[in-house]
Amino acid sequence: MRIAFLGGIFPQENICEILANSHGVVQSAADALQKSILEGLGAYRDDIDIINLPFLGSYPKRYNKLFTPSNDFEVTSHYGRRCTIKGKNESYCNLSLLKYQFIEHTATKSLLAWARHYSKEEKVIIAYSLFSPFLISAIKIRNRFPDTKILCIVPDLPQFMSAGGKSLLRKMFKDYSTRKTEKFYDKIDGFIILSKYMVEPLRIGAKPYAVVEGIYNSLDEQFTVSPSRTDKEKIVLYAGTLARRYGILRLLTAFTSLADQDIKLIICGEGDAKEDIEKIAANDKRIILKGNIPRKEVLDLISHATVLVNPRTPEGEFTKYSFPSKTMEYLASGTPTILYKLPAMDDEYFRHCIALEDLSIEALTFAISQVLSMDEHERNRFGKQARDFILSKKNPEIQCKKIINVISDLFSTN
Repeated sequence: MRIAFLGGIFPQENICEILANSHGVVQSAADALQKSILEGLGAYRDDIDIINLPFLGSYPKRYNKLFTPSNDFEVTSHYGRRCTIKGKNESYCNLSLLKYQFIEHTATKSLLAWARHYSKEEKVIIAYSLFSPFLISAIKIRNRFPDTKILCIVPDLPQFMSAGGKSLLRKMFKDYSTRKTEKFYDKIDGFIILSKYMVEPLRIGAKPYAVVEGIYNSLDEQFTVSPSRTDKEKIVLYAGTLARRYGILRLLTAFTSLADQDIKLIICGEGDAKEDIEKIAANDKRIILKGNIPRKEVLDLISHATVLVNPRTPEGEFTKYSFPSKTMEYLASGTPTILYKLPAMDDEYFRHCIALEDLSIEALTFAISQVLSMDEHERNRFGKQARDFILSKKNPEIQCKKIINVISDLFSTN
C-alpha cells in the first residue's frame, strides 16, 4: 500500500519566508495539526508521501509573492518505527480569485504522477480538510485508479469555517462554496473528524470514521515547562485567531475590570477584532498586542504566563463542530487554563482546567482572579496534572492509531 498525504503544511525550511510575506491570519493551527498527524502516522507506516501546497493567503493582498515555494523537505517521526517521510512543496500561482484552479491543477498533476508510479499497489489519498481543490484532485485520481481510497481529515465544516463577512456578496459566495463542497461528501470513502457531531452533516453513515479531536506533539516543544515566576509578574495570555465570535473581546472586558495594576494581558494573533483590541489597549497599558509572531515565541509566552484563557463560549451552532486547537497546547504547557465547556469537548478535558458554565463576564473575571491569587506551588501542581493527561492520552502515536485503523477498514469493507 502507498499513502499520499495531500496537505498544506509549512515545512521548517519555508517558515521564515512564509511569515515574512504573510499579512493577516496565518494558518498556524492547521500547520501544527498536520505535522502531528504525519509524525503519528510515521509511527506505524513508512509508505507515506507528502504532496504539499501550503495554505497561504492570496496574492497580492494577503501574501507578497505570486508563486509559492518549490522544494523537497522531510518530516521525521520520532514515534514507533521512527521513519522519515519525504515531501515536496508543489509551487502554484497564488493569484487571488484564480488560486483554487491553480491548486487543483497542480495537485492533480502531482497525484497523477504518484498514482502512476505505484499503479500496481493499493493506494490511499489522505486529503487534509474539505478543501475543494484537494477533493476534486483526489476524486479525479480515484476515477482513473479505482483501487484508490480517499480519506478526508475534517477539522472544520465549510459553513462554519469563518464569519464570512457581512456583505451580501460574501455570504452568497460562502453559500455557493458550501453547496459545492457538500457534493463531494458521498465520494469520500472515510473520514477523520474532530467532533462527533460532524457525523450527520457529513452524511458518513456506515463509512469508516474516527474522532480525533486534536493531537499534541511533545517532541515539537520549544518552551520550558513550569518556569519560575516572580510574584509581581502575573501574565494572562491569549494566543489564537482574534475573531469576535471566538470571544476575545469578552476576555478584554473581563480583564479591564480587574483592578490589579501588576498584571498583564498579552494577546497574540490576527483577526477581525484587532482594531477593537487596539482601541481598548490604548486606554489600558497592561494590555499588550503582539500580533503574528513565530511559533517559538508564542510557546515561550505560553510557558511563562500565569494563566491561559480561551474565551470561546458554547454560543452558536458552530461550537458543536469545532474543537479549539489551542486547548491541547494550553493544557500541555503546564500553565493553568481557563475555558468554557464546549459541546465538542469530552468531559475528560474539564477535569484538568477551570471549565466555566456561567457565561457572564463576572464569572470569567472571577476565574482569572482566582488563578492569579493561587500560590506558585498550587498553580504548578494543577498545570502538571493537565500536562500529564495530554502527554499520555493525546500524543501523535495514540491519536493516529485511530487513523491507521480507519485506513485498514477502508479496504476490509469491500
